Amino acid sequence: MAFLQPLNLLYFTMNAASAVNARGLVLTLESAGTLDICAASELPIGVAYKTSRDPLYDVDNDAHDVLYELGTEIAVVRDGKVIVPAHTNVGVAIAIGDIVGMYGTPTAGKVCKFVPTSYPASYNATTMAQIMDQQKGVVGIALEACTASTAQEIEVLLSFNTTDGAN
Repeated sequence: MAFLQPLNLLYFTMNAASAVNARGLVLTLESAGTLDICAASELPIGVAYKTSRDPLYDVDNDAHDVLYELGTEIAVVRDGKVIVPAHTNVGVAIAIGDIVGMYGTPTAGKVCKFVPTSYPASYNATTMAQIMDQQKGVVGIALEACTASTAQEIEVLLSFNTTDGAN
């Protein structure tokens, strides 16, 4: 897997309890100010540029994996084209141009097709807040398609919403 055209890299402290065992996993910001792997319906902050494994060891051999200690920084990509793992065994295929994100039931760190709840006939503050919360889970736009039943990696154009300062 390779990153194609990251435009900028930010460095955040990684939570040692959650090892980033693959490049491209979607990350979230914890209340302690450290990063963790983004779970379903959490607020994504970026995509891991590389793993948190110790580069002095053979990262392709599970017997030699050594994880960084708490306090080690990891590079996070927020703009550009990247390869991310897709969670497609929820039964929904991803087509080119589909919006993908963490809303729904993806596996932690993996994106799925963004399918928001249907919009109501009338709106109030509660329904508008729910719609806005769903949109904060968007990671980007799929530049590759993948089937509904196969775990794959897809190319995504990152599209984090930064207008409200939360994502």
